[in-house]
Amino acid sequence: MKKTASFLILLGIITAFSSLLHAKLSLSGVKIDGSDYQLSISEANIPMLKDTIFGGNKCLITYCPLTLTNNTNDTLRYAGMQVSWWDIYGINNKDFSLAADYWNVFKNGPMVCVLPPHQSLTTNIKIITYKSYSRGETIKIAMHLQKVVRIPKVGDIRSIRSDSNFVIWSNEVAIH
Repeated sequence: MKKTASFLILLGIITAFSSLLHAKLSLSGVKIDGSDYQLSISEANIPMLKDTIFGGNKCLITYCPLTLTNNTNDTLRYAGMQVSWWDIYGINNKDFSLAADYWNVFKNGPMVCVLPPHQSLTTNIKIITYKSYSRGETIKIAMHLQKVVRIPKVGDIRSIRSDSNFVIWSNEVAIH
């Protein structure tokens, strides 16, 4: 019961930080061309799933080296979170989920990521499954790309417009 209560408190804190992200950044309503940005996973660089304990439960965990490439002539500034990747990323396979260091939630907060023109940035995204038969299954990772047009000044709070969102999907890879 204690673990459940702690988890619910942490979930509430995570939700609050997610709301702060959406309230504090002025985001672009400009449509993004699908060829402007590319999301890819190098299947050869994904470590094998390994047995571990996460949140008090036995599971399998690994990470995917996820690379975002800016194919434009402009610097990309986009919204990110320091800890809660599930606000930005998603997985298309229900047997897998994102694994974050929930004990670091107090270090969480919105951030502006910067990617220069024709450059790439690789982030290791932890993924987890509680089902041992998931070895060999395929996944794709989605990124909810939200361009930041300017950094807000103190007291300048705006909300995200519904046309400011763009989802990029990675290539499909097998997890072993």
